[in-house]
Amino acid sequence: NSITVNTPNETPAVPTNVMASAVRSRSVDINWNASAQAASYLVQISTDGVNFRDHNTETQVSSRAANLSPNTRYWFRVRAVNGAGRSAFSE
Repeated sequence: NSITVNTPNETPAVPTNVMASAVRSRSVDINWNASAQAASYLVQISTDGVNFRDHNTETQVSSRAANLSPNTRYWFRVRAVNGAGRSAFSE
């Protein structure tokens, strides 16, 4: 018996239409369109739009950011990941 393991040849496309929904005082849901060939997604968060930090890794096209500070502006960006590499971050 033999097994063939296929690894993607190309990095996934950049996730598009990143949007916030279900905004609450201390949490928000982030959603985006699926990227071709993505195995997972890295979500990053920032309070200044410049300095981002990793927030979550997801296998679906949504993520919840919880324990946020009320009356604080947040920026989110998402990149797709697969065995060939990572996409650029969403804008």
